[in-house]
Amino acid sequence: MIPYSSSKRSEPITISDFVIYQVKCDERPGACSNCQKLDIDCPGYSPINPSEAPEETVSAIFARAGRKRRRMVGSCVDCRASKSKCSSDRPTCERCAKRGITCEYDETLRVLEGRSLVIPDAGNPNDRPSLGPIPGDQWAKKAQNIMVTNFAEISPERLMALVLLCEHHSRTQQSRECFMLSAFLIRAAQALDLDMGQEDAPKTQDPDAITECEARRRLMWSCYIIDLLLCSGVKRLMLWDPMNIKAQLPCQERNYTLQILCETESLYPIRTGSPSVGSSDNLGIEAYFIRLFHIRGKVLEQIRNPNPYGPPWSTSSPFQNLTDELVDWENTLPDSLLFNNSNVYVRRECRQLGAFFGLHLVYHQVFCDLYRISLPGYPFPAAATFNGAPDGFVAQCQSACNVHAARISEIFEMSFTHGWKALVEPMCSVIAFESSKHQIVYFTACSSPGPERRKLWDALACNLAVNIKALNDIRGYSRAAEECVGFLPLFLGEWY
Repeated sequence: MIPYSSSKRSEPITISDFVIYQVKCDERPGACSNCQKLDIDCPGYSPINPSEAPEETVSAIFARAGRKRRRMVGSCVDCRASKSKCSSDRPTCERCAKRGITCEYDETLRVLEGRSLVIPDAGNPNDRPSLGPIPGDQWAKKAQNIMVTNFAEISPERLMALVLLCEHHSRTQQSRECFMLSAFLIRAAQALDLDMGQEDAPKTQDPDAITECEARRRLMWSCYIIDLLLCSGVKRLMLWDPMNIKAQLPCQERNYTLQILCETESLYPIRTGSPSVGSSDNLGIEAYFIRLFHIRGKVLEQIRNPNPYGPPWSTSSPFQNLTDELVDWENTLPDSLLFNNSNVYVRRECRQLGAFFGLHLVYHQVFCDLYRISLPGYPFPAAATFNGAPDGFVAQCQSACNVHAARISEIFEMSFTHGWKALVEPMCSVIAFESSKHQIVYFTACSSPGPERRKLWDALACNLAVNIKALNDIRGYSRAAEECVGFLPLFLGEWY
């Protein structure tokens, strides 16, 4: 018997069982059928505990039969770090044995050859350590009590506290509290006319007045982003019509810190005529975040629309318009915000590393949000519009979704060099989970048999390992990541 245990199981075999047992044994007396198929001598059955089974015994069986043993896919820690080919032998690979160093494997992920997928070693959910007390929870309770008790008192300072409360409730998954407070927040911001653009030209050139005006401008856009995130594309829940917002976007951090008066742009980029001199140069990373979330809001609204204006393959359809907007957004990025190693280190020194990684992660996620309706298993109303699409259009959209999902994994992998500060964007856990889903669905339902499928599988295995590592890194301070780590094995079992 090739597997490590001989005792019969009373419960049914699950996905996790196939991670432990490489071949199911029928325990036929004399020799099991699987050993006969592999043309090796069946060693019989042993009461040895699976974790204590001698590795060399199984290897010797295959060697004696002159057959290559099927091994686990995945390099040891040292071979992976040096990007060297690993034989994946347990307990010591050939390279580590020759070098005389300790061979270790990362057991948080188990990747098997053939048709198996990455399974996180989550264990029993009841045995997982608790995240403990929620940081800032005591402050949040006191602040919320003060706000509710004196809700008629409106000031920018109180609105700033409300923004922090909404973010706290969002990060700790207290959705109801966040939803109710956001309504109070946005109505109060409208009462202060933060959206009317009165702060774009301070009455005096006093540095403190310039800082105060920019702070009020940023406060207004924070309220708008909260409104976008909570409505999730459901138009009837939107409290702020972006067409009525006249305030300019936030300026770059340098001008804000040095109290430099400057002019920026509105939410909608100027496409005709000549903009004010230097207005786009004054835009900071916050401004591009706002425009990107604005596009995301329109994407989520579009995929929920059962009656779009025109089929997706039409050049004038909302689907194509949103694609063009995303491409235009990337093309308008200044050189300082392009994703490369130089800018990563610059943003780290500027303490904007999390925002920089988050900006590009959200960009690719928005593309996935738009193109995922072409994948099987996503029952959005707009998915029906792909019926009758021209040859190759659906496959092109599916491939584009997979490309952007894979790009997310690449960005996560780059973030590991810089530690947890690169993954502080609240959406990182959801982005890692969604990226994994899209790539799994594409591989299982959209790829065709052939040599390219094996390459696709290799890329999928690596990307899933990266995404799960990112979730495990985030789960220490994110309850959303904790849930995503638990849900991913269930999703793998459903699709594979």
